[in-house]
Amino acid sequence: MSPAVEEPRVGRVYFLIMRDGSRPEFDFGRVKVGITRGDVPTRVASLQTGNPYDLRCFDTLESPWPNEVENLIHRSHAGDMFGNEWMSRTRNSLPNLVDEAKVAALRIGVRNAKKERHAGQPSSGEFRPATSEDRRLLRDAHEMTAKLVPARLRLEIAENRLKSATGTTFGIPGIVRVTLVSARPRFSATQAECLFPPLAMQCILDKITDVFRWNKVLRRSDFAAESELADAALDAANRSARAVAERQVARLDGWTDRTPMLEAVAR
Repeated sequence: MSPAVEEPRVGRVYFLIMRDGSRPEFDFGRVKVGITRGDVPTRVASLQTGNPYDLRCFDTLESPWPNEVENLIHRSHAGDMFGNEWMSRTRNSLPNLVDEAKVAALRIGVRNAKKERHAGQPSSGEFRPATSEDRRLLRDAHEMTAKLVPARLRLEIAENRLKSATGTTFGIPGIVRVTLVSARPRFSATQAECLFPPLAMQCILDKITDVFRWNKVLRRSDFAAESELADAALDAANRSARAVAERQVARLDGWTDRTPMLEAVAR
C-alpha cells in the first residue's frame, strides 16, 4: 500500500506595512508578505527589532500551505520585490493583494488535494523494490540515451548548417523540403466519450492499477554544449529560409520545414 501522506501544518501568511509614528497617514508604499507557523504578533515583534518605523499587520491568511502561497505571490510580483523581502505596493492596493493570495491558496489547496488523492491510491496493491534486472534495464536505458541524444543534436546541427549554407543559393534543385502539419484540436476525453462511447469505454479505468516512471530521464537540456550549437544552427537555418521566401516566392529553392514559411509562400 502507498505510504500515508503527511498532514500539512497550518500556518499564516501575513501582510505587514510600515508606519511613521509622527506621520501615520504617510504611505511608504511597501508591504512585506511573509509566513509564520506561530503567533503573528510574536512574529511582528521579532521583526520590529532594529526597525525605526512601526510595523503593523494589515491582514493575515490561514493556510495549510503558507510557503506555497508566499512563493506564488513573490513570483507573481517579482518585478516589485526589494531584497526578496519587501514589495512595492500602495496601501490602497493591499485588499486586492490579499484577495489574490486567498485565490492562490484555494487553487493550491485543490491541486494538493488531487495530488494527495492520487498519492494515496494503491498501484498494484503493494510496493515492490527494484530488482537487479530493473536496475540493469535502467542503466542500459541511460547509456543508450546518453549516446542517442548527442547524436540527434549533432544531426540537427549538420542539417541546419546545410540549410543555412544553401538556403540563399538559388538554382540548386532538390534541396527544398516543405512539411505541412495541419492544426488539430486538443484531445478531449469528454468529447471522445460522447462521439465514440463504445471505444472510449474500453480505455476508461475506474482507478489507477499500476504506475511506472523512468528515474532521472536524460533530456537534450542535459547536453548543454550540443543543445546550444543546435539552437544556433536552427536560428541560422530559419533566417536563411526567411530570406529565400522574401527574395524568391515563386520558386523556393532554399530549405524550409516551418509552417510560417508556408504562409509566406501562400501570400
